[in-house]
Amino acid sequence: MGEMGRKIVKLDVGELLGDLSRAFANEWVAHFYYSVGAHLVTGLQGDDLAGRMRAGAGEELSHAYLIAKRIAELGGEP
Repeated sequence: MGEMGRKIVKLDVGELLGDLSRAFANEWVAHFYYSVGAHLVTGLQGDDLAGRMRAGAGEELSHAYLIAKRIAELGGEP
């Protein structure tokens, strides 16, 4: 976000970076739990559920990458 954008919205970039960092961490944790769950699930529908959990893990990881990109754009470090 450029200087003009910051002036228009009166945004505290430090606070935004803190919020984004927490969101980034949450996405990584979700990715981890989905990944582990996919390896541990058993039962009649285990294979189907494991596939869904792997897909969920991939979605969470893509969210983390998007947030990391935004953090970097704002001058922060993910």
